[in-house]
Amino acid sequence: MTTHDTSSQILFLSPLHVGTGNKTSIERIREHMPKNTCQLANTADFNDREQFLEFIKTHNIQAVVGLHAYRAGRLLTDCPVPYGIILGGTDVNEFWKDPDKLVVMTTAIKSARFLVAFCKPMYDQTLKLWPDVKDRLYQQHHGMGVELIPGGDSTCFTAVTEPSSFDFHDYLYKRCKIEHKSHIFLLIAGLRQVKDPLYIAQAFSEWHTKHNNAHLVILGPDLGSEFADKVKSTVSNLPGVHLVPALPQPDAHAAISQSFALINTSLSEGMSQAILEAMVLEVPVLARDIVGNTAIVKHDSNGLVFDTPQEFIKQAERLMASEHLCKHLVKNAKEYVRLEHSIEKERETYTKLVSLLQN
Repeated sequence: MTTHDTSSQILFLSPLHVGTGNKTSIERIREHMPKNTCQLANTADFNDREQFLEFIKTHNIQAVVGLHAYRAGRLLTDCPVPYGIILGGTDVNEFWKDPDKLVVMTTAIKSARFLVAFCKPMYDQTLKLWPDVKDRLYQQHHGMGVELIPGGDSTCFTAVTEPSSFDFHDYLYKRCKIEHKSHIFLLIAGLRQVKDPLYIAQAFSEWHTKHNNAHLVILGPDLGSEFADKVKSTVSNLPGVHLVPALPQPDAHAAISQSFALINTSLSEGMSQAILEAMVLEVPVLARDIVGNTAIVKHDSNGLVFDTPQEFIKQAERLMASEHLCKHLVKNAKEYVRLEHSIEKERETYTKLVSLLQN
């Protein structure tokens, strides 16, 4: 949690695990606001609503923007100040199936002044779950940028996709003994079941025996679960498949930019931040055929889509065999992001929504 500030503040509340899309998204959205008017807090820092309500009171919070209808929503019930909720992909794709979590989300959503869905499939699913929220529901894509751009206020700057000088190939050689000229297929994902990081691992390892310059690198935080232990144990026995911890965002951007391709194997997604970052950084994308991915990845146009591990291998071989295909995909992907993921539009949307909380 941020330090105490005596002026009126807007609180941005979200899970903040390092290396996750939630953290990246809420930090980027907060950057659209004047710096001295907002604070950022981790949902995990509050044991219960009472502790959260005390924080609201002592830090002079006048409004809250919560990311995640369940993780933030459990704290927002009976919140004494106006709030809005940015829906997480897990909320509308997975958590609604759990009756207890659905009750928490429904209660929080009932009093929210606005709701935001990142893409059309999320928007549609939200209306299916909560039909009466239509007048309060907005659709806003992730905003993406390639350079630092001053905002409307001199103290406000947009988020950026800006790689550091981090040498990913050198890092992989020292850590995993991967030769510098290898083709790195990068999968950025927390070690969670919904990210399904082992989906293509066995098939990739078998493929690696024939193409030993191809390596699958799973990069993401170990969230300390039994599933994470299973991933680590499995990967340790698969040649050509490697597991590395989450990196600071500028270094993660550098890792993407130095990879041959970016992979997404999730069982469900809201809107993958890593896919969009790869598109901006001109790295080809191979994404599993799920609704959240195909909302942004169009097969053979701005990326490649697969629905089985074997289909992944087929598409990866196409990509490795054709420089023309690589250039075609990254050119279209960069143009897609420019047209559909304007960071200026994102700033306008959230500035408008935050004003709804202040009036």
